Amino acid sequence: MTIIFDFDGTLCDSLEHSVIIVNRFLKFLRRPLLTEEKVRDLGMREILWEYHVPLILVPVFIVYYRFTISRHIPHLSTFPGMPSTLE
Repeated sequence: MTIIFDFDGTLCDSLEHSVIIVNRFLKFLRRPLLTEEKVRDLGMREILWEYHVPLILVPVFIVYYRFTISRHIPHLSTFPGMPSTLE
């Protein structure tokens, strides 16, 4: 049996969807929006820190992100060559 633990960002390209989700949250907080390059260069921890997201809202963001990205999963595409690698 093979078990794969890291789906998001490893097997599937979720960057575009992650940017949309993070930007909705930042817009709600009236923070500047991010580009794909910024999200790729920074981790979520750094984004939340750099954009001064209050610590009390971090759990809210995590729940929001996980719920929302799960709804995007059917629209994600795998990285090129990944299906044949998994066979």
